[in-house]
Amino acid sequence: MSRPLSPQSTSLDILYAAFRAAFVRTFDSLLTEFLPGQSRTPSRGFLEQISLTCGCAPQVQLDVLLVTWRRIRSEVDGELDLGLLHQCVVYCALEELADVSAEENPSSLRSILERGPRQIRFPDVQCVTSALRTVQVTWPFSVDVATIHQNPMLLNVRMDNSGTIGQTQRRLVSQLLELVGRWKVSPEILTTSRDLLSHNEHRAVANFFHRFPELLISEGDHDKLS
Repeated sequence: MSRPLSPQSTSLDILYAAFRAAFVRTFDSLLTEFLPGQSRTPSRGFLEQISLTCGCAPQVQLDVLLVTWRRIRSEVDGELDLGLLHQCVVYCALEELADVSAEENPSSLRSILERGPRQIRFPDVQCVTSALRTVQVTWPFSVDVATIHQNPMLLNVRMDNSGTIGQTQRRLVSQLLELVGRWKVSPEILTTSRDLLSHNEHRAVANFFHRFPELLISEGDHDKLS
């Protein structure tokens, strides 16, 4: 059953922190791949939390992350009901936050949060970890794939063992593989970052795709698909 997600809830703060962590790591990965030397540290995209989506293009990971965030923001005053793929995105973002929280340098998490458009503060890293695990257990939205948080290994299933998973999980695997096969993203990627990216970050993303317009789906691409 869906649950209301209050704008003041700890769940929303944790989701915001998780999506911030996923954005920073994934955008760094994008810079590393296309603009070597401009990323502060070597990084990988947040979807690489599960082996099935390792190799997914960083721009595609960024796109699906921001689209999922827009879904969360649009339903924040009502019941949050996410589909299979968006639930998987949330799972990976939460795991990304868990990784950042586990780092020896606590300034990493602090920097990720301080650079964002919202000001949220957690007393310490242990508080973040506790709240994060609570969200993972209670899931403040309708869970169509209950096994995502009960048994994450299903998301790492080898394709030669795919006969051991159910129809719902098979559908999720299909959606994830379709994501891995994508290269271009919608130009609307620049309109999905409200309340997640700072002005400077939004401008950095816009400048990146202005420099690499071939990564955006064009009208010609739509014509080829129609």
